[in-house]
Formats: sequence, C-alpha cells, structure tokens
Amino acid sequence: MMNRRLESIKQYIARHREVKLSQLEELLPDVSSMTLRRDLAQLERQGYVVRFRGSWLHSGRRSLRQELLYVGVET
Repeated sequence: MMNRRLESIKQYIARHREVKLSQLEELLPDVSSMTLRRDLAQLERQGYVVRFRGSWLHSGRRSLRQELLYVGVET
C-alpha cells in the first residue's frame, strides 16, 4: 500500500514539479495529513523533493523527459 501511495505522490510531483500538502490530501483523501507528511519527508531524505516555503519541489535529479517516461507519458 505504501509503495503505491509513494508512487502516486512521485507521479504527481513529476507531472506538476511542485506539490502542496492540500493537493495531496485531495489526491489521496483516505490518507491522513500526517502520513502524507511522513511520505514527503521520506522522499526528501531520498533526494527526490526539497521543501521550499510550504511546498515540496521536485529536486531535478532527473530531467523532465526522464520523469515523464517514468510515469508513462510519451514525449
């Protein structure tokens, strides 16, 4: 379950390049805010996102094209 949730979060961030907690709460309504915060903290430790002024930004570790291919969007 957690892996699917993290993948959903990563796909959202790959597409939008930025995410706020409120957006994730709408995307995953059955998941608590605290769990989403822990997930984002984990992604931050992994270097996938960086926190900036209340948002989490994609770290740019991969190019946008690589991210789109990762989430299944043809370029």
